[in-house]
Amino acid sequence: MRKTKTVLAGFVLVLFLGPAILAGQKQKDEKQEIDLLIKSVRFLEERPLDKKAKDVRSWGVKWIIATDKVSVNICSLILSGPEKYKYNSELLAQYTIGMAAFKLSNPDKASDDGAAQLAGFQSALIVYEAIVAQEPKAKLKFMDDLLATGGTSAAAAVLIRKAGGRLLEAQFLIELEFLHGRKQLEPTPVASFLKY
Repeated sequence: MRKTKTVLAGFVLVLFLGPAILAGQKQKDEKQEIDLLIKSVRFLEERPLDKKAKDVRSWGVKWIIATDKVSVNICSLILSGPEKYKYNSELLAQYTIGMAAFKLSNPDKASDDGAAQLAGFQSALIVYEAIVAQEPKAKLKFMDDLLATGGTSAAAAVLIRKAGGRLLEAQFLIELEFLHGRKQLEPTPVASFLKY
C-alpha cells in the first residue's frame, strides 16, 4: 500500500511538473532557434552559394512561416527586376530572413516595418554582391543600378543636358535613401513612390 502511494505520488508529481519542464525546454529551444536564424543570416551573407546554403535558407524561411515569434511583410516588388535571374529565390529568401532577424535582434523596432524592410533589403544586397564575387556573370542590371547609388540616372541626366534637353524631374518607383542617389542628380528635383 505504501509503495502504491509512493508510485502514485511520483506519477502525480510528473503529471503536474511535466508541462512546466516541457515549457521551460520549449522556451530554451525557441531561444536557440532565434539565435540560429540570426546566425544563418550572417552565414548566408558570407557564403550564399555554399553547399549548405540551400538547406539553411530553406530552414529559415520555413521557421519564419511556422513561428509565432516574428512576422514579416514581404514586398516582392523590391527584388523583382524586369529580367529573369538565376538567383532570384536566394535573394528573396535572404530579404525575408534578413527582415525576421532584424526584428528578432531589435525587439524595440519589431513593429517598424520600414526599418525591417531596409534591413532585409540590405542583407539581400550583401548576398547579391557575394554571389557576383563568386560568379561574375551573375550580374543583374536592376541590382547593379541600386548598388550604383544613382550613377546610372546621373549619367542619363548628363546625356539629356548635353543633347540640349532640360530635365525637369527624375522619377523613381523605389528610392533607397541610404544610398544617397538623390545627390547624384542635383539640382534636378527627385520624386519617388517608395522610400526605404
